[in-house]
Amino acid sequence: MTASCLRLKNVSLLPAVFSFCFASMALHAAAQQTDGYRSYSDNQSSRYSTLDLINRDNVQNLERAWVYNFSGNPNAGFSVNQATPIFAGDVIATPSVFGSVLGLDPKTGEQIWKKRLPSPVGKRGITSQVIAGQSVLFIPTSQGVYALNSTDGSRAAHIGKNGIFESHTSVVPPVLSQTHLFVATMNKGVQAFEIATGNEVWTTTISSGNLSPRIWSGLSYDQKTETVFVVTSDAGGLIGRDRAYDIDYSSSLIAISALTGDIKWHFQETIHGLWDLDLAGAPIIAEFDVAGKPKRSVIALSKTGNVIVLDILTGQPVYKDSVVEITAPPSDVAGEQASPVQKTILVPEPVAQIQINPETDFRDDTEEDAAYIKIKTRRAKFGAFVAPSFNYDVVLYGLHGGANRTGGAYDPSAQRLIVPANHEPWFLRLFKSDKIYQAIIRKRRSFRRLQDWTGIDYNSDKDHAFEIAEQVYSLLPFVGRNDNYKTFCAACHGLARQGYLQSEFEGGTYYPSLIGITNSDKFDHLRSVESFKAVHRFANLEKNIDEISLKDIRDYIESADQFLTDYDWLEDKGAWQLFVGRDGHPATRAPWGTITSIDLSSGKHDWRIPFGKRLDKDDQVIAVGDINFGGILASAGKVIFATGTSDNYARAYDTGSGQLLWEAKLPFSGSTSPMTYVVGGCQIVLFTATGGDFFGFEKAPGSLVAFKDKTCTYQF
Repeated sequence: MTASCLRLKNVSLLPAVFSFCFASMALHAAAQQTDGYRSYSDNQSSRYSTLDLINRDNVQNLERAWVYNFSGNPNAGFSVNQATPIFAGDVIATPSVFGSVLGLDPKTGEQIWKKRLPSPVGKRGITSQVIAGQSVLFIPTSQGVYALNSTDGSRAAHIGKNGIFESHTSVVPPVLSQTHLFVATMNKGVQAFEIATGNEVWTTTISSGNLSPRIWSGLSYDQKTETVFVVTSDAGGLIGRDRAYDIDYSSSLIAISALTGDIKWHFQETIHGLWDLDLAGAPIIAEFDVAGKPKRSVIALSKTGNVIVLDILTGQPVYKDSVVEITAPPSDVAGEQASPVQKTILVPEPVAQIQINPETDFRDDTEEDAAYIKIKTRRAKFGAFVAPSFNYDVVLYGLHGGANRTGGAYDPSAQRLIVPANHEPWFLRLFKSDKIYQAIIRKRRSFRRLQDWTGIDYNSDKDHAFEIAEQVYSLLPFVGRNDNYKTFCAACHGLARQGYLQSEFEGGTYYPSLIGITNSDKFDHLRSVESFKAVHRFANLEKNIDEISLKDIRDYIESADQFLTDYDWLEDKGAWQLFVGRDGHPATRAPWGTITSIDLSSGKHDWRIPFGKRLDKDDQVIAVGDINFGGILASAGKVIFATGTSDNYARAYDTGSGQLLWEAKLPFSGSTSPMTYVVGGCQIVLFTATGGDFFGFEKAPGSLVAFKDKTCTYQF
């Protein structure tokens, strides 16, 4: 009997709970030997399968076994299915982005049951466990973790509080010990619950002062050391001068005692983060030899491309002299206390980097491309950990990875870590916003009576609502209006001078905010017609501007900025944006995505390959090596299954060499890591193909697509 079973305070429950504890301990060990009981494969988040019926000798025989088509509104927001299905009991269990959990026949993909739960439902995964002889699903939602019987989707009322664990919102699959359920919440830290009663045992907050890093990517559990591991987000935002805290747990790998909830240690990669450089992917627990000695370790991956390998007990680097400090540039933003040092990790070798070399990295082979890049980067700085500024843009790799949300896979048979990574460029920009305009934006839906005046249905779409806000702003007498500004500038920069910036979901179009620019170096581009025309070379200006009109615009902007400054109506803002070339593809040279294999005994790369292909509208190859948001699965069959590139392919690679062994077109791009299972004597590989959230990817309800060896016949 474990100590945690004996901590129950309700004595009347002891006989039942003693029986439960013995049953769960006996059955839990057996459940752990089954592949795919958790969306991250197992509690160690290995994304590894011990199955080898499909292997590098026969993987070319894979053919479609079945397809399940998700139903729902194809325009239901930006969400795609990021949760890898699991094999629980006799069903394939998978969340749906439309608020349901589904139970499917593992041989045919036919729906057996469907259960609707509070959204988001298992956004990045779910977990199963055999408890008292029954296979139970644990589904994180916005209203706690629901326990469902895998056979029919009914509530598992014999555990928790009538089948519910009253946690805060969670988006990652929980983990289970013999007696406890551990939940990593989005904003409220980590919680532990007794499986039998649903009683909360402890809650560990990682908030401090006004800092509350999110746990959006990963949670793992090591049974040997009774430790729970989480990785956290960046502190949030590109300006950090108003942060106040005792301990900063952002961009960190954190070790928490599963027994008490005490934080054992934490390792912060990026200090006082100003760049949105989260740790990404679940921590991977692995044991491997270094210099002939076994090292039980926990591995974290980062958007920076760093691979963080720490001793599981102490949190110290496994490799000698592998973590070093580098000097970081200071910030020129008033009040910003950028850290003077940052960390770089030498061993293992990184899978990507954040620093762009402007001399070699850009696609500037033609004169026009070179001119476009020059204009776009005219106020840019490059380098590791250059602090964002109002006077220049920061250009770097990394906001979609390095490692992305699904992380890597660990192959214990070869002591090999395999990591897909992204290599696309970004802008980080600081700018000023007008508090008056922002107040109108917040109240824009209150202007019902303006519909007749504007001729616009204010409720029709987002863009029209912003257009109404602009017109309301332009009528305010104290902000002023200018005919030349309206003629030459307003169409792009807005009547309120607010500018326009497409998000990473939309593209790379950018018209800078002209609010407050008189206080920055960016105002220099309005000093002469020549400089004005130079920076607008690719803007397709319809009218030529003269010096008199340009001076009038300058005077107007200076006057408006002075007014906003005098009344403290300027507000600091920051945003990041994709850096795309003239053709709408990443502005840097391919590959934009890779898969790297690392020998953990040495920390050296075994191999590195471009991942997938970028295709144009005619299916012609534009680049080899594409941005990816799916994931990988390593297997004992010496095969890595991979998906997530915009060409919509599923692929299999040789674990030892990275050689492509097989590929098949999916209906949409893979949106999470594959999984595999055996049913009727045949191994199935299952891909979730629901497209991608971000620019360059299609979004749709999509499908689950299962493949099996065409020579294998189900045994009934």
